[in-house]
Amino acid sequence: MTDRQRLPARRGALNFEVEHNLRRYTATLGFHDDGLVGEVFVTSTKAASDSQIIANEASVAVSFALQYGAPLDAMAAAMPRNEDGTPQGLTGAVLDAALAIMSEVAL
Repeated sequence: MTDRQRLPARRGALNFEVEHNLRRYTATLGFHDDGLVGEVFVTSTKAASDSQIIANEASVAVSFALQYGAPLDAMAAAMPRNEDGTPQGLTGAVLDAALAIMSEVAL
């Protein structure tokens, strides 16, 4: 098992919006010093709702996976998809949006 790569106390971050199932979310990517994504935070516009709880839990799971070396693109590819290729769930939607943003930033 790979050792966990903790993020520095002060780190770069990038905010973006995601819409899934007619609900808006704000996501934040936190970066390691080398520019790799090391955490994801997702918040819903409905505090204390089921959607916010799901967003929080998914954020923790994805962030731990990233810090243990799971690639962002591999996690996105593993998410359940609709027939048209769009993600079925919020986590897939956030990962897809994060990948799109990271490809724009890398240009």
